[in-house]
Amino acid sequence: MPWLLDNTITSKSVYKNIATLWPNKLAQSPRLYAFGIDAYKIANQLQQLKNMPNFGISGMTGVLTLDEKQKIERKLMWAKFNDGVPKLINVN
Repeated sequence: MPWLLDNTITSKSVYKNIATLWPNKLAQSPRLYAFGIDAYKIANQLQQLKNMPNFGISGMTGVLTLDEKQKIERKLMWAKFNDGVPKLINVN
């Protein structure tokens, strides 16, 4: 999940705002915040997802697209574990 693996996420304003407002809650359940942000992005860009078949949203949980059955699909980032710590890898 980019929210947890991508170090650049912490520099984004949305992350900084959440960390400032609810630091304890963010530490307890960071994935839920990422899903909430993505749900908000989907709600705001649903028409674009419907009208543009190759349109994807860069979300906090991955790249989000709408399939032909009108279901949201999520493309995840790849990571490799080194000494028990996940590190992002670039797969094309």
